[in-house]
Amino acid sequence: MSATTEAFFAGLDAGAPRLPPTIDGTLRFDVRYRDHTEQWLLRFAAGGRVQAEQSGADADCVAVIDGPLFERLLRGEERLTATFVRYAFTIEGDFTMVPAFEWLLPDMVGARDPRQLAQGWGRAR
Repeated sequence: MSATTEAFFAGLDAGAPRLPPTIDGTLRFDVRYRDHTEQWLLRFAAGGRVQAEQSGADADCVAVIDGPLFERLLRGEERLTATFVRYAFTIEGDFTMVPAFEWLLPDMVGARDPRQLAQGWGRAR
């Protein structure tokens, strides 16, 4: 398991993620590396709670993704929706679990609030 993956899932256990309270279900990621596949199961529960474990148990939704791409998502270097539109990973089952996972991901590297940009632009004039 990579340090990026380990830190991300440990962080989920350590703090309350920012999830809508109505999400309920399971999502499994089959993360493929050159020589092995890691399986991560996320259990979303009403009230905005999420638990992660390394498990190949059945899930409402299964996403298959390459390891390096998964790690870029976890570091905020890629957007989940954009990778799906590019057919960079596959999904089977209840698709609504995928946007729930996107809530857990960090903001994009270098992303800023547009209001900050507008304030800076006004001062530059």
